[in-house]
Amino acid sequence: MWNCLFNVLVTLIIWYLKTREISDLTFNDKGHSFMAIMVSFLIVTRFNIAYKRFMESSQYLSKLGTACRELIQHTVIFSRYEKSTKAATWRFEITRQTIAMLELTRDFLIATARTKKNVLEIYQNKKHKNMAKKECQFLINSFEGSSVETSPLLFALFLRTTIASNREYLDTSLRPQYELKLLAYVGDFVKAEHGLMNIDDTPFPFPIVQMCRTLLFTWVHTLPFALGNDMRTSQLGIGANMAIIFFVTYGFLGLEYVSMEMDEPFGDDLNDFEICQQTQKVFKDIIVYLEDIMHDESPGFEGRLKSLKRNASLLNPSERSHTPF
Repeated sequence: MWNCLFNVLVTLIIWYLKTREISDLTFNDKGHSFMAIMVSFLIVTRFNIAYKRFMESSQYLSKLGTACRELIQHTVIFSRYEKSTKAATWRFEITRQTIAMLELTRDFLIATARTKKNVLEIYQNKKHKNMAKKECQFLINSFEGSSVETSPLLFALFLRTTIASNREYLDTSLRPQYELKLLAYVGDFVKAEHGLMNIDDTPFPFPIVQMCRTLLFTWVHTLPFALGNDMRTSQLGIGANMAIIFFVTYGFLGLEYVSMEMDEPFGDDLNDFEICQQTQKVFKDIIVYLEDIMHDESPGFEGRLKSLKRNASLLNPSERSHTPF
């Protein structure tokens, strides 16, 4: 908006100087018209790339939630006729580790570059987390001096190990195809996490950004001088010119600013993804799936279910802030 108002003010000054025959600052707009083609091409190309990255990020986030929901649903279905306490413990551990893995992924996506390296230490020192202390310590020890962004992927190892240990908890171990089905959902989660890591770690091509912004701001802020060459001296004419320059500036610079907002969709800005709210819905859903079988067949787990539900409720849905720390 400030750029629009600045261009309108420059247009008004040029009109005043021209009508009073003090000075004519305008120039022929033919070269400016050819430059508009290049600016339009660059800004549309940049916007399309930014929009594609933005939608890919949205799809990967959706796949994370889908994989978690499907994993718990099928875990409950495949072990529904197992009534023992050990079977209930196995189902509970899979749910807890699924929530912890999604929490860890969420917090790494939200964390800034300054705090990202301290996420695991924050987990270790923070109470009421669904991640077990030994699991968090293992992650810290494994990635000391390495890239900690891969920690959510390593946590998938714990979940896969728990799924494979079903024969130690269930009276009748899962059929191979059932076990592979559960492991496949963990694989879907890992693939989506890899996609998000790839987008987060791959910067937008700087040469395109540099060329686009340089030509765009040069073209936009010389627009009053080019259009002023054909400016009529009447007040109606200057009003039309000011309106045209205002909306052209707003349109071209608006697309650039929209692209800038879509470049970094993870964080705590107003236009970033509602990651906390999205994961909160997933937590509630998978706890409901677990409650469906635990309340009927494992009444002794009510306290653990309440603890799991309390730990997963880290954010009031009415709050807008993304930062969980």
